[in-house]
Amino acid sequence: MQHGRRKLSHDEISSEQKSLDREKAAKALKLMHDVLEARKTCEEMTPEVNGLTMKALQINPEVATIWNFRRDLLSRLPTSLRVPALEKELELLNMATKLITKSYCVWHQRRWVVDELLDLLSTNSPVDEGSSEQQTPERLIASELSVIDKLLSYDGRNFHVWNYRAFLLSHPAYKGDKTKLDRETSQRLIDQNFSNYSAWHLRSTLKDLDVHEELDLVRQAYYTEPNDQSVWQYHNWLTIAAMGEHKPGDEYTSEQVGILRDELTSVEELLQVEADAKYALLTKAKILRALDEESSKDEIRDIFLKLEEVDPVRKGFYRDWLLAK
Repeated sequence: MQHGRRKLSHDEISSEQKSLDREKAAKALKLMHDVLEARKTCEEMTPEVNGLTMKALQINPEVATIWNFRRDLLSRLPTSLRVPALEKELELLNMATKLITKSYCVWHQRRWVVDELLDLLSTNSPVDEGSSEQQTPERLIASELSVIDKLLSYDGRNFHVWNYRAFLLSHPAYKGDKTKLDRETSQRLIDQNFSNYSAWHLRSTLKDLDVHEELDLVRQAYYTEPNDQSVWQYHNWLTIAAMGEHKPGDEYTSEQVGILRDELTSVEELLQVEADAKYALLTKAKILRALDEESSKDEIRDIFLKLEEVDPVRKGFYRDWLLAK
């Protein structure tokens, strides 16, 4: 099962499709053989080698050997020709990304190409007439971030895309407001899909968050999806962050107690509608334990006993919480 689509078994594939697959595999094998033969003697990016390797990658972009071959040849180009050649390589990578969005070698090649381009553009190296003379490091990064936004709209948890995004924003050539962009990106992806661990994680890295605004955002999420683990993980992190460093015996400030009581009320309201929502039950028990009131001890015990019933797979986990001091 991948993204809600079941992979067909061998018997479910039509004979016509099997024949097409065999033809495609034979063609890819022949092209791969030709590429390997060319690699033995070729020392520069000729039109023939360029076309040959491009054809092979159009059939199967997940062949690291071919990308390595192209990278080696691109590295040997004169500086004046490298920018236009690297820009063409980005076009090829866009094609490859449309075929497969989760490929280590494709994203490795893209990172190398963009890193090389940014270095060349930043040093104002002379470029060939075939290059985009108006290209700048800022425009290149903006263009790549636009690609990233589109890919994340299709799959908001693609870690290849997230890693590449982090590379772009950490590059010295990026001059924008990273915090502002992270805030906007995480908000957009959360609005699109509450169940996005990556977006919630990105939000947890932001500085100077307004705790009350964030708790309002989380409430909207868990009222909509009360059994979504990603939402409750962020809620747990947010609550801990709001409480600050707290040692046994320390007292919370009146503001911190107010936050805990507000969250307790909100979770209790949810439980009136979703009585068996395990994450809400666990959160309520944690808040009651944090408030550390003698009158709540029996209620905390009852919550963990109920959790053992509604979520028996994690019975041992709840038992450990129940016995913890």
